[in-house]
Amino acid sequence: MKILKKYKLFRREKTPCNEIEADYEKNMDTLRRKLMIRLISGIFGTSLLLLLVFTMVSIRSIDSMLVENFITKLNRSRDERILATEEYYRRIEREMAEGVRSYAAEGSTDFIDKSISRYREMGVDEVALLNGEYRILYQSVEREWLPIKKEIKSLRFQDPLYINKLTIDNDTTYQHIYYKFFQPGGGEYYLYFKLNNSYLNRILARSTFKADILNDEFYVVASNRELESTEYVINDVSKKMLDGRVGIDSFKGELYSYSFIELDETSVYLQVYEDEAVYKAPLTRYKTKISLLWIIAMAGTLTVVVFIKLSAESYSTGAARISVEREGDKRYKFLKRELIDIFDDLEEIEGSLNKLDEFTKNLDTIKGRILHQNKHFIERVREDERIIERVSSHEELKEKIKDKL
Repeated sequence: MKILKKYKLFRREKTPCNEIEADYEKNMDTLRRKLMIRLISGIFGTSLLLLLVFTMVSIRSIDSMLVENFITKLNRSRDERILATEEYYRRIEREMAEGVRSYAAEGSTDFIDKSISRYREMGVDEVALLNGEYRILYQSVEREWLPIKKEIKSLRFQDPLYINKLTIDNDTTYQHIYYKFFQPGGGEYYLYFKLNNSYLNRILARSTFKADILNDEFYVVASNRELESTEYVINDVSKKMLDGRVGIDSFKGELYSYSFIELDETSVYLQVYEDEAVYKAPLTRYKTKISLLWIIAMAGTLTVVVFIKLSAESYSTGAARISVEREGDKRYKFLKRELIDIFDDLEEIEGSLNKLDEFTKNLDTIKGRILHQNKHFIERVREDERIIERVSSHEELKEKIKDKL
């Protein structure tokens, strides 16, 4: 029976030789495909990780590029404001020169009345014409002109145009500009403009960054920001700027590009600046994405590495097992075939023995029933024997039985 049980187990595992060959090829193909897929996944994950490492290494370079690009834009905005400011003062000079020529040709101040609206658009608040004795020949507003006369007397004109410095008085910015000329027939004349800062503010408003113009007393005389009151700015950057330096500096989280604008015998100072967070924002978003990608890539790569390891081990084990089976088929090919044939012949014997085993079980059941019945009969017999013994020992009872019989 033990042999037959082992034979059953063997029959479940038994496979014909041609099926073993096909199964071997199928298993090998499956293992190759799985290994190839996982190797490709591993290569992809590793490439992703290398790309991530390369990106992380290049963050510093990207940061430097962003700073350089930001500085370039600051400098460009600063230079554009400088050119626009210089062009503004050249335009003022041209307007004054044109007015002088008109007066020299016509001997009349009608040119001022005709041009006053254009002057206003250029930020001119007041216009006046004085002769060599400082007598007012024309004035656009009624006012006390004595301070202006005193100022003209103190000036030394190296050129026809004289630009005074920008000044703040009661939170109001103003600037005096003079043009000295001579009539062909003789005589000195002075054309006077008083400017506000409206046009300068418009020039600065074209900048996408914060922009201020300071005078030589550290006061902001024009800006693209809304100033509630006079702003006095003295810090490391403004000190360098008013020393006549030109450059780039970082101060309290802001990056400054500063320079000066030379206007005749005076100068104004321009600074264009912005929060460093503005140019760092793209890098911050980039770093966040890179960090997330790094976590995903690391998790994916570790998973791929584990899969590759398990696949390699599974492939090695499977290949070794199949190789052993194939080698066994080669060495014991005929013996294995003969054993299979022998056990095929024993299949009928196994069936007969199974029937015999079933018949034996049925016989045991019948035997049990017979033994049970015999036990009952034996008890009856013993009971009868006890009755007979009692009757035999009782004389009177025996007589009664005899009489009845």
